Amino acid sequence: MLGYRHLALAETSDQWISGGLLQLGNSTTNSSRTLGNELDLSFSYAPFESLQFAAGYGAFLTGPGAKEILKQAGRGSPDIQHFGYFQATMNIP
Repeated sequence: MLGYRHLALAETSDQWISGGLLQLGNSTTNSSRTLGNELDLSFSYAPFESLQFAAGYGAFLTGPGAKEILKQAGRGSPDIQHFGYFQATMNIP
């Protein structure tokens, strides 16, 4: 599966809140609503009906709004952030 997301603030002064409702920060000097673009790739494989394996990778291409917010929060201003996961799911009937 492939995925794409464009992330933006409603207003440049808004609080950046994650999907898990964590406050990542805001910036009084931010001049861009654009947080960035996320590209996702995931695979799943089910060798048995009750067992499934999944793996995925995501790259967040940091936009100017996110860079300013992260910089003011003392987290630097990365150009790209990488995320990965591996999951095994077993359903017991």
